[in-house]
Amino acid sequence: MNSHEQLVAFIVARLQQLARDKGLQPLSLNEGSALLNGSIDSLDLAALVVELQEKTNRDPFENGLVPFESVSELAGLYAS
Repeated sequence: MNSHEQLVAFIVARLQQLARDKGLQPLSLNEGSALLNGSIDSLDLAALVVELQEKTNRDPFENGLVPFESVSELAGLYAS
């Protein structure tokens, strides 16, 4: 089961790891944080979406783009 809280924690951890991988100082993130905050780019975000789809076996985008901006909104798309 992937609760909203578990997915928020996963997304935050992955965003911080992506920043470290780029040699950037990881930002302090929470569920209200914007996803494209300067530490990751759209390609990183796309990779994160693929990870979430694999982790949850859900594809909220199968019928087209669903707008989201924050960590919480993205987690909500995959929460069960």
